[in-house]
Amino acid sequence: AQKQFKLAEKHLLKAVKLAPKYAPASYNLGRCYLDQGLPKKAFGPVKKAVSLDGNFIDAVFVLANIHIQLGQIKPAEVGYRKVVARVPQHFEAWNNLGGALQELDRPEEAVVCHNKSIELRPKFQLAYISLARALQSLDDNAAAIDILHKALDLGEHATIYSKLGPNYQQIGAMDKAREA
Repeated sequence: AQKQFKLAEKHLLKAVKLAPKYAPASYNLGRCYLDQGLPKKAFGPVKKAVSLDGNFIDAVFVLANIHIQLGQIKPAEVGYRKVVARVPQHFEAWNNLGGALQELDRPEEAVVCHNKSIELRPKFQLAYISLARALQSLDDNAAAIDILHKALDLGEHATIYSKLGPNYQQIGAMDKAREA
């Protein structure tokens, strides 16, 4: 929390050595690496935490996120599915599962997941942006535009405008595309 990563790493390595079968120690070591922007280094400790305790949902979720960062989409999908099976109200896992499915060129399934995320957390702006991306890949630009406007209702963000422009362009609304 204080960004003293080297000191944290030192103590977490000692904890892992003293209690090699204690999943939270490995998980926290992995989180320490992630907080430093080192997903490759975080992978081993977080994977170990999951192997020690497959019901450690935070570790399963973080491991799936690491898979995404490393470009390993299929294992990420498996992880997110495990999370939502165990914790159906995990709105971030639903959204991330949708993102993984989008990367796997399964936009129809992605739409379902993003909608579930929005249902669980109506003010989760990222889910609206993700849903719009899936709808755009299904060539439903009008629906994507509607969703992006709902995202704007939650707060302005440059990303939303950058997504609106191409959608307006696709439906021939050039003035609105330029404005976005």
